[in-house]
Amino acid sequence: LLSNFSNQIRIMLGSTRHAPNALFKKVTKKHFGQSLGFIQPSECQMAGHELNLLRLYCLRAPILEVIRKKTFLDMNTAFHAPTHVLEKPEFWHFLYAVVQALYPMFRILRLADMKIGGMDKLKFYVMQADNLLPFYMENVKDHWDALCKESLPIIEVGKTSLLRPRQ
Repeated sequence: LLSNFSNQIRIMLGSTRHAPNALFKKVTKKHFGQSLGFIQPSECQMAGHELNLLRLYCLRAPILEVIRKKTFLDMNTAFHAPTHVLEKPEFWHFLYAVVQALYPMFRILRLADMKIGGMDKLKFYVMQADNLLPFYMENVKDHWDALCKESLPIIEVGKTSLLRPRQ
């Protein structure tokens, strides 16, 4: 679900057919010295959706700057659908908690990409991931609860919704 929301943001700001892309490229160039974009997840790429979430978190400052600019606000309102969630600091705390929980798995994938042997490191990283995952999952759950405390409008992503208003 979070990956689908990230793809919705990627389509809104990263699609070359849309006007916000030019604004986003200009802002990322100002922030990073070069134009950075989103990663399009692929089923054949290991951890593509997770890397997409990591890139979304890394692009937090440019995304927030773009959605607050007057030129973006004056654009077609179809682009504004997910922006109210992006404005919430609780969303970014939740995304950070998810990326932090996935970090041990990123280390294991990085080890798999290396061309040198490392079975001893692999065992150590897997054991560390097993030890850290319960703590990180509790952290993710706490941040999700904090995000859902507010009565936020529903964002439809396909047939599911990202946030439901509190009953």
